[in-house]
Amino acid sequence: MSLPSADELEQNPDIEKQWAVKAVNHSETYYKLISSVDGKSLRLTPIDDEIYQDFQDTFPNISLQVVDEDAMKSDEGKVIWRNWIMKYENRVNDYNFGTLLRRNVKDDYNEKNTMFAPARKLDLGNLSDNRKATQEKRRLGRGPASGRGKTCGRGHKGQKARTGNGKPRRGFEGGQTPLSRRFPKRGFNNPFEKTWAPLNLDRLQHWIDNGRIDPTQPITMKHLLDTRCVRGIKDGVKLLADGREHFKTPITIEVARASQKAIKSIESVGGTITCRYFNRLALRATIKPEKFWKIPKFATPMKQRDIAWYSDPNNRGYLSQSENLKERVF
Repeated sequence: MSLPSADELEQNPDIEKQWAVKAVNHSETYYKLISSVDGKSLRLTPIDDEIYQDFQDTFPNISLQVVDEDAMKSDEGKVIWRNWIMKYENRVNDYNFGTLLRRNVKDDYNEKNTMFAPARKLDLGNLSDNRKATQEKRRLGRGPASGRGKTCGRGHKGQKARTGNGKPRRGFEGGQTPLSRRFPKRGFNNPFEKTWAPLNLDRLQHWIDNGRIDPTQPITMKHLLDTRCVRGIKDGVKLLADGREHFKTPITIEVARASQKAIKSIESVGGTITCRYFNRLALRATIKPEKFWKIPKFATPMKQRDIAWYSDPNNRGYLSQSENLKERVF
């Protein structure tokens, strides 16, 4: 009695279950082997190096760290892989067997990280890391032939040859007096210092005479910066009285600070001046309003000396005006 051919047989669920159980048993066996033996040191065929070089030439852009399953199993990808596998039809046994591959070599074998792909042989080496996917740990103290024996690459003596002291701290110079302590210090840094952009009255009058500033409109620090009357505004503009004998145009101006002589000079010709407090956000919104989709509300001063200065009518502070009394904070 002859056995039926494979084409005459139908799919039998019992046979498929038995095949699945056998496949799981094989997978468990291979996993135990790969856990105990370094598969990268095995040679599966006499032409392993040739196969690897051919693989690099055929797939120069493939990533060994993360496998793209969609590109690998696409119609174009299947053609390339099939042609490459068929090169070894008569040279390698079981050249077209399947194997389990990890999509990401940094993760373990699991349901989401495992894919089934054709391989030249389903063997221990196929379940190991791909070549160049991982880097072997540097082994030290294994004799002079290794290149890192005896002193393990640290040399003879010295700070860098010792263990346990770690990396020297910043500025450490081996025990001698460091440069930061070798020279004496002078003065101090004032954390409350303000850097004002100075503006004298003669320069302001010169800009008005040349038509670069319109005296009929209120003048703000934005107009002064856009017309290059002042440059480099860091904490605000301070109005000074140099050249006050040349100033003769009545204006309405708003700055961060002003000297008493500058205030008297402006008011003597019929102008008005207001000194307003600006924090960094308010100053940026004033000189560069195009950076904001909505102009924020300007903050009031929080330090007592700033509150006292902008509340003094002699300084023409904006908090001294009747409509701004409710903004005062004490």
